[in-house]
Amino acid sequence: MAGNVAAKDDPSTPSRDHKAMADDWRMIRDILAGAKWIKEAGIRYLPRFQKESQTAYDLRRDSTPWRPEFVDALRSLCSKPFSKEVVVNPDAPDAVQGKAVDQKTKKRQGGFVDDVDGQGNSLHVFARDTFANGVAFGLEAIYVAWSADQPLRTRAEEQLAGARPYWIHIRAENILALYSKRIGGRTVVSHIRILECTVEQDGFEEIEVQRVRVLELNAANQPVWQLFKANADGGFVAETQPAPLLGVSDIPVALFFTGERSGNYRVRPPLIDLAWMQIELYRAMSRKEQILTLAGSPMLKAKGMVPPQPSQVTDASGRVIDVPAPQIEVGPGTVLFAPPAAEGVQSDWDYVQPAAANMKEVREDVDGIMEDFRRLALQPTTPKSGNMVATGQAIDAAKSHSAVEVWANGLVDALNQALMYTCQWLKIADTVTAVVHTDFGVDIQGADEAKIIGDAQKRGVLSKQTERAELARRGILGPDFDEDEEVVRIAGDEEGLDLEEIFNPVNGETA
Repeated sequence: MAGNVAAKDDPSTPSRDHKAMADDWRMIRDILAGAKWIKEAGIRYLPRFQKESQTAYDLRRDSTPWRPEFVDALRSLCSKPFSKEVVVNPDAPDAVQGKAVDQKTKKRQGGFVDDVDGQGNSLHVFARDTFANGVAFGLEAIYVAWSADQPLRTRAEEQLAGARPYWIHIRAENILALYSKRIGGRTVVSHIRILECTVEQDGFEEIEVQRVRVLELNAANQPVWQLFKANADGGFVAETQPAPLLGVSDIPVALFFTGERSGNYRVRPPLIDLAWMQIELYRAMSRKEQILTLAGSPMLKAKGMVPPQPSQVTDASGRVIDVPAPQIEVGPGTVLFAPPAAEGVQSDWDYVQPAAANMKEVREDVDGIMEDFRRLALQPTTPKSGNMVATGQAIDAAKSHSAVEVWANGLVDALNQALMYTCQWLKIADTVTAVVHTDFGVDIQGADEAKIIGDAQKRGVLSKQTERAELARRGILGPDFDEDEEVVRIAGDEEGLDLEEIFNPVNGETA
């Protein structure tokens, strides 16, 4: 509840699903932010010992190393679908994929896919960020907005005004509430509240302003929107009145789920256990650093000796002055002498430091956590082999069922939905689909399989065209490979012709 406003009247009130996931999302966000955020969180991630002073705790926390294993694992997992560029189908409208500027390379430019968010990011870049956020948090949303208040009457008017659709990332933790319902056999989003934070100028100062965007279906199942702005009292007041979204038929939000889903949008992030293991590693590194500090700077122990005591002296004026106990100096080049021992007591100097066995145990504990982390981080890319024996061949044969591929296919669905809303805003037919690389089975042993395919072609099992197609599929042939041009080149080689002299590269006509 903000200010004195009741929760039911406060648009910033989080739903039960949001509250259930808030702690997990915060931990993942802090881990992705890095060492500074983790250390600033203090006892949330590094507990304080009983009777440990704040000064000692701060020193231990600041000296604890941070190893970004989670970030490295996430980066590795999320790179797979983007080893090839994300594009749209070749017959997509020019408004989406751009007009052809080079017939030979089939390069296009000027389309929506070149700048999907109005900030210069292409479809490939935007999809990569959507995928990474979705895998990390279990959920990511794409809001397809319109740059003008409402669509204009004609395409020419829109171009003249510079109006266009654009995509916005919606992080999972910024979705305060989300509800859906079935309409005509389809499940659609019926209500969503999005927390938006912007930095605005106030003279020479910057201030952070929070808003809540509400998108919902009215009684006629038509989408409407409204914006609320935070005030000085911590509450939210209506900044705009409810207004219809005339250019789209539904709430233009595409959802991308990767985790196990329950409730309206409650989701278990797929890498949440790895996130906890990252914190476990952080705490283990604290123990390791502490024991190495004690071993590298051991405490000196005096056996059979009375510790130095403070004394008093009288100065020339007869005033008694307290003299602190003398301190023992230690360090390289320093010689310590043991005072005479009391009767029956042997005096000696020694050091107090951790035993070598303890140091080894702590070090091996850290190594074990890191080994387990890296092993588990690879599991999402390990195909589900069912009841087959987990041999290398069985795993390779089932690679198409890997979790990363499932996530990539989910990304395709989300991109297609966002493209559908884009086409609605542009008033063009929805004939656009996204093409994302999901054929991971050819990435691991592409070169070895290429030899097998070549042998099969020589034995007449496969055609040369099929062989070239499989080589292109494995990325062995470059991205500029063109099957039709290759057929012409092969024919020229067989006839002994010089194609550079026969064909005019400008007009494509025979010389």
